[in-house]
Amino acid sequence: GINAEYGVLSVWRTLSASQSHSSSHLVSPLLGQEEQRESEKKRLIKFYLITFAICFGAYGIAMSVSDLALVFSIVGATGSTSIQYILPSLFYLKMFPGLSVKKVMAGILFTFGVTFMFVSLSFIIYFQIHN
Repeated sequence: GINAEYGVLSVWRTLSASQSHSSSHLVSPLLGQEEQRESEKKRLIKFYLITFAICFGAYGIAMSVSDLALVFSIVGATGSTSIQYILPSLFYLKMFPGLSVKKVMAGILFTFGVTFMFVSLSFIIYFQIHN
């Protein structure tokens, strides 16, 4: 309905606004110039460390896995389940306060998604060990 569309649009506007400006606008105007520079340096260091860890981890996985089907099955079990079941229900639960039938259904959908992901990953690991 209208409330759901407004909630999605407001989240989209918030994310677009925060990504379109530099990160320096997030620093409190009460901080001095030196504190702002230190805060920006810490943010950059954190960004580069996380980026390096993701790239190094992806490279390590790519070099150690010989079966591409295993990678696709793990990505499918985690990624698609998150996108289809877990994230939409979490967004709905966070965006609309109060208790309603729709929130209960979103909770059931979330529980199903987490359970389905766990079962899928369990089967993948089981078949990988026994084959």
